[in-house]
Amino acid sequence: MDEDKTHKKSKQNRSLPELSAGEPTLQRATELINSLISLSHSIRVFAVKWQSIRSKLEELLSALAAAGTSDSCENPSLSGAIPAVLNSITECHDLARRCVDLSYSGKLLMQSDLDIICAKFDTHTNNLSQICSEKLQRDSYAIVVSRPGFAASREEIKFYANDLVSRMKIGGRELKKQALIAFNEVIHEDERYVKIAVEIESLIGFLVKFIDSREIGIQEEAVKATSVISGFDSGKSVLICARCNRAVDSSFGGWK
Repeated sequence: MDEDKTHKKSKQNRSLPELSAGEPTLQRATELINSLISLSHSIRVFAVKWQSIRSKLEELLSALAAAGTSDSCENPSLSGAIPAVLNSITECHDLARRCVDLSYSGKLLMQSDLDIICAKFDTHTNNLSQICSEKLQRDSYAIVVSRPGFAASREEIKFYANDLVSRMKIGGRELKKQALIAFNEVIHEDERYVKIAVEIESLIGFLVKFIDSREIGIQEEAVKATSVISGFDSGKSVLICARCNRAVDSSFGGWK
């Protein structure tokens, strides 16, 4: 009897969080992705593929954060993109649950399903980035979203960090610089931002990339940021890894 209760409770903990019907779809997508990332850490099979999926989910979070700075009600493209994202998140959550429970029908089939969901996340991220890029080109005055206060939750801090990443990715030179300045301000004042930055692979990658920027302002801000991050043990190893990846990508003509 107790085992049945424990099993039911375990399955409930792996369910997607219940959100009110009136909740904004962007917020819903963000919360579901965070829930999915958390669940994925308990998966003991297909480790490499789930690591890749987590990375893609982080990129999707960044794209959603950028989309969150605009009014989806006034953007038909965004209104159409979010439901598709939610569908893929739900689909991926089902795959995660089956991997946790070891209830999938076949290893090769599950590997194929994971590859397909990875491709879907890439498509969603590219679509959202394109939508946001077009908006930023129209609204050259766009500014970084309001910085969370000192009492902000971890998720609020992560949302803000992902918004900065999206601006580093799709913004023009000035917007990239402003995002870097904002990032340097928060990591100097609150080490929680450093800890979260280390978890966002794309953010560290951009910082390393910008060190080689021809724009002096961008280069200087990137150097400042990496200097602070390298002061943390977890930051050192991540930066070394990012620099190695940068060197490999450059040798193959990447990171243009």
